[in-house]
Amino acid sequence: MLVENSVVKEGERRTTHNVIEKRYRSSINDKIVELRDLSDVSSSLKAIDYIKYLQQVNHKLRQENLRAVQTLIQPQSDSEVNVSKNDSG
Repeated sequence: MLVENSVVKEGERRTTHNVIEKRYRSSINDKIVELRDLSDVSSSLKAIDYIKYLQQVNHKLRQENLRAVQTLIQPQSDSEVNVSKNDSG
């Protein structure tokens, strides 16, 4: 009987250990999934930030381009006005 009790207790301990180990593995796997999801979110947030940055740069470059075009057009308009004044005077 003593041997049987010992075997039963060992089996119970092993079963208990297996249950605890399974819970532990399950917990680790859940945390890995959470980390993977956080990584996806983090990547998405970084992408959004970079897109916003690129939009700002694009806006700034468009403004600079518009000013440059206006600078090129402005002297031409002034010279046309001067030519008109000289022709009439």
